[in-house]
Amino acid sequence: MFTEAVGHEIKQVRRRRLVPSQKDATLEIKEEIGPPFLEGIEIDGRFAVIYSRYDISCALEHQASLSCDGYVEEDAAKLAINAVLYAMLQSFSSK
Repeated sequence: MFTEAVGHEIKQVRRRRLVPSQKDATLEIKEEIGPPFLEGIEIDGRFAVIYSRYDISCALEHQASLSCDGYVEEDAAKLAINAVLYAMLQSFSSK
């Protein structure tokens, strides 16, 4: 799900985090680059649920919420596209 074989190559993504300011007691947004943090629930060898502890939905709605850490808009869109493509390309068998 993280390669160009399914959608976008997303081995490295940008996340926004709220951190204390160096200057005063305020908070500021810091951008970090690293691998995406995705988790999932696997059923019968495929991921039925994919989720992240970092916010994706606010970025997809063009919001930068100060209440939670999350991905930047462009990378959130790539993660969402890859998750949808992954789900659509799975073969299902009725039992």
